[in-house]
Amino acid sequence: MKDKHSQIMWTGLSVLVTGLLIFLVYRFNIPNPNMILISALVVFTGACGVIPGAVSGVMMLLYSMFFFSTDHSFFRYTDVNAVKIVIVFLGAAACYASVALLRRSHDRAFRQITEALQVKQETQEMRSTLEQARSQVVTFSGIAHALSSDYNYLYYVNIANDRFTEFSTDTASGRMTVIRDGEDFFVQAGKDAETQLYALDRSDFLDAFTKENILRSLDEFGRFTLTYRLMVDGVPRYMSMKATRMEEDENYLVFGVMDVDSQMKEQEAAERIREEKNAFNRVIALAGDFTVFYTVDPQSGKYIEYSVTSAYETLGLAKQGDDFFASSAVNARSTVCREDLDLFLHNFTRENVMRAIEEDGSFSMRYRLMMEGQLVHVRLRAAIVQEKEGPQLIVGVQNIDTQVRQEAEFDRRLESARLLARKDGLTGVRNKLGYTDMENELNYRIALGEKLQFAVAVFDLNNLKTVNDTLGHAAGDDYIRQACEMLCDAFRHSAVFRIGGDEFAVISRDSDYEHMEERIEALEEINRRHMETGEAVLACGMARYQGETCFADVFARADALMYEDKRAKKAGR
Repeated sequence: MKDKHSQIMWTGLSVLVTGLLIFLVYRFNIPNPNMILISALVVFTGACGVIPGAVSGVMMLLYSMFFFSTDHSFFRYTDVNAVKIVIVFLGAAACYASVALLRRSHDRAFRQITEALQVKQETQEMRSTLEQARSQVVTFSGIAHALSSDYNYLYYVNIANDRFTEFSTDTASGRMTVIRDGEDFFVQAGKDAETQLYALDRSDFLDAFTKENILRSLDEFGRFTLTYRLMVDGVPRYMSMKATRMEEDENYLVFGVMDVDSQMKEQEAAERIREEKNAFNRVIALAGDFTVFYTVDPQSGKYIEYSVTSAYETLGLAKQGDDFFASSAVNARSTVCREDLDLFLHNFTRENVMRAIEEDGSFSMRYRLMMEGQLVHVRLRAAIVQEKEGPQLIVGVQNIDTQVRQEAEFDRRLESARLLARKDGLTGVRNKLGYTDMENELNYRIALGEKLQFAVAVFDLNNLKTVNDTLGHAAGDDYIRQACEMLCDAFRHSAVFRIGGDEFAVISRDSDYEHMEERIEALEEINRRHMETGEAVLACGMARYQGETCFADVFARADALMYEDKRAKKAGR
């Protein structure tokens, strides 16, 4: 449409200019008008195109034919004019032919230039496209290399015939290199698993790594993954396998095998910590008096702390470390009671703990911790627990402060009750039960072969029955108390016992033992005065330990002497 409008415009311009030239020729009688018109035809034909030139030529011919005479008569004809017409016609034809040839040559040259420019542009576009493609190839190659470097092994498998190519990452360059081509990929994978996989994972791997399972997983989920342990230098390491289809051809699968040992072990450690926390929470639910737990690797000494109480948190101790027993020794100097520190440092060593566990199944010790400015009684217990990654030493510190204080109060009350049970209610000295305790203790020491020095004095109160019968039991009780005071005054450093209604015994050691005869002589002096005044009189017999096999033999000798003295006093001697 645009070209048509252009032709109309140029044709109109050609008509206008040609008409103007004819008018000028006609108006001013310009000679040789035909040559001027031919020149105009050439100019307009070359400049405006064939059609505008043709229109101008027609206008020129008509003018020449009708206005070629001198007087411009249309009907006058001469041979000269006829020749002029022929010449004009031939000149116009020649002009047309020349212009057409020039136009055709111009158009051909223009087309060639246009085509050359187009080819050049297409060449530049192609070069740009090639450069972009080359850049993309380099980029994709770099991406593929970067991704493949994370894999230890890559397998390119044709599932139509099970042929495969195995690639491995070169540790020096980090690039993937072909290490083998083979057939029967899944059969070969099974054989490799028998010799290279960790024994505990072998069965699960062979059950899962089948062609049918892999294709089914790819169809359902678009991927197949499998984690197992591969033996590397005799040590099992976790590997993760991932399989995907090639987009260009679904008959080809790519298997990537990546070392994920560190990630899996970190995950296992985190899972173990969660399990331990859950286990500790269950223990604490049953025994809420635990202060802290530790899990310790018995070989390396690495440990993790699980604080239970906020009071223990105030100690500011490290939550984990590399040497549990060394850290404990350092921490003890600022947390353990000074009086208990030497005992703690001496007993709580790795050797002592492991020896006790081996011999008795557990290790236990008690000491005091300084927490929040107060001494707290605690019990430390340690035992070995078998876990998936091997034996673990579990150490728990239990708050037994309330228990210890209750036990101390109980012991105090028990001792008080024991003393009360061994105390004579009338005189306040020890009774028969207390005497039996002392006898058992001495018998035990005699059996051990100890070199002992002690003496036994046996006393009997004279005339108690007469006092009770004549003065009453209240007077008899006063009579007994008076006799007991006599013994306590005479034997201030000895144990005095009331072993019967009117019988007493004294077991003397130390200074009283060394001056036993003097003490008895002073008591006899009191007896002589009391015999005159009617006050309490005691018959006495004393015997020293002379290597007898039991306490009773010493007592028997003293008792026999007492009865002799009693008979003598009754006889008035």
